[in-house]
Amino acid sequence: MAVESIKQAPSGRTPGLVRRRKSPGTYRWQPIAFTAVIIALYAVFFVWPAATGLFYSFTDYRGRGSYEIVGVANYVDLFADGDFYGALLRTFEYAIIAVPLTYVLSLLTAVFLTSERVVGKSVARLVFFMPWLISPIVVGVIWRWLFGRVSAWSTT
Repeated sequence: MAVESIKQAPSGRTPGLVRRRKSPGTYRWQPIAFTAVIIALYAVFFVWPAATGLFYSFTDYRGRGSYEIVGVANYVDLFADGDFYGALLRTFEYAIIAVPLTYVLSLLTAVFLTSERVVGKSVARLVFFMPWLISPIVVGVIWRWLFGRVSAWSTT
């Protein structure tokens, strides 16, 4: 079993492959151009609101009018409030229980609807997809009723 080797030109390059040498900096603007839009959107819709919210958390700003910087007084009040800990507990309960449970139930539903060994799969698909199917039909009927020849808006 012989392995054929690629014949190389005297210069050490493979014949037929011509590579042009690119001058330095030729394509360096393209990655920046492609990512600049994403970075700008990230800055406008995430960094700026987060920084503004952090700044306002150290003030007594109520949404209108002037404000004064109060330092960490808002955080001292927050940690002294008993309702805060109840809300924090409910948030952790939701994050730890409800979110993973939603993913597990969604995965089980998908397995149920695609499995070949499940009895009643057609009925389950019908029940599952019926709201998705009926909604556009109902919207179409309502629009036809509103803008048809004899409609809710016509005076004749």
